[in-house]
Amino acid sequence: MSALPINKRSYRTFLSHAHADKAFVDDLYLWLRDYAGMKVWYDSAEFPSGLVASELGRAVENCQSAILTLTEKAISSGWVEEEWNVCIEQQKSFPDFQIVMLKLDQCTPPASLRVRKWIQVENATLQPETACQLIEALHLHQTRPSEILRSTFYLARGARAAEVESSEKLVSRCRNAGYRFVRDSPDQESFSEARVKNIIAATSGVFAFVPYRGGRLDLDLCAG
Repeated sequence: MSALPINKRSYRTFLSHAHADKAFVDDLYLWLRDYAGMKVWYDSAEFPSGLVASELGRAVENCQSAILTLTEKAISSGWVEEEWNVCIEQQKSFPDFQIVMLKLDQCTPPASLRVRKWIQVENATLQPETACQLIEALHLHQTRPSEILRSTFYLARGARAAEVESSEKLVSRCRNAGYRFVRDSPDQESFSEARVKNIIAATSGVFAFVPYRGGRLDLDLCAG
């Protein structure tokens, strides 16, 4: 069976690593899953007893991207190199399959990866700046945003000019990455909780900017 188009694949990214780097990669996996909200293919979670070679190609084909963690020990691992090669072949067939390289030490990438850009991870610790670079790299693509068909989100933000302006830069970058946003019509005469919940139910989630104007913040509608 041929691989699905990128936007129809179940996992946001494939996490490649050497066992020696598992401490960092475990933390990275939890951050991607619990804070970035991504579904990550990680062999320690999917195959606790170990990923067998026959499953590798199928696993990568079910992901929209791959994160390769590079260290001296990873480069010397024949299994990790096999994962890299499968990811590179996947990108040749699907240009929107992103390959993001994280260097955890001062290793020299193998020849097949040397021309690619990488993100340097200082002290093998995920810092906020590194996390932002990683998220941005995962959302690069070759296809026009209108054709890649990424997820649709409900956009919740204040209507005041300053609140719209402060949120628009980030929203614009997300639109450029192929994401779509919907909102309740601003000309509605009255607010209807049921109507807004129905709109949210038809999306992948909520992208919310919550202005503080004094008093209590109430996020019950988004959580419902």
